[in-house]
Amino acid sequence: ASQYCDFSYENTLQILHQKYPHSNIYIVRPSHKSMEISLYGEYLDCDSDGNVKSYNPHGNAAHTLYLLLENYICNDPGSSLPVILMGFSRGGLVLNQILIEMGTAVYSDSIMQRVQEIHWLDCGNGVRGMCYPNIENKPASFLRYYNKSLRVFFHITSYLYGEIGRAHVWT
Repeated sequence: ASQYCDFSYENTLQILHQKYPHSNIYIVRPSHKSMEISLYGEYLDCDSDGNVKSYNPHGNAAHTLYLLLENYICNDPGSSLPVILMGFSRGGLVLNQILIEMGTAVYSDSIMQRVQEIHWLDCGNGVRGMCYPNIENKPASFLRYYNKSLRVFFHITSYLYGEIGRAHVWT
């Protein structure tokens, strides 16, 4: 277990704080794990293997983010730190869910005016075509309105890119 200490929530938080010193950082922990895969059942509609079956435009991931940000602003009204969203592995699927929901949410503009960057880090899912957002998808098309202020990044390691069993990531 000590071999994984570098990847603990606390160490990850310290690394992110060094990279983004003028940002508040929140880590969303998975609801549970299946073997080595983190699962976010409270936000995603998954099969028994933890693969996303579909995205729900009326889920609760974006609302949770909205409440978190509103609580922060209420407790520190003078602060205007940027919001940077990141999702690693299955956490990237939660980002997709948030974006799908914000295409239909009344508070999406309130969130997106604060979001400076979105990062997908080695996003993975066992179902074809579900790893990254489809900007042509009607619920996610609202992102086009933020193209001057929003920076979007897709970080993919050679492990994810090179593994034959993960060809579905690219389709």
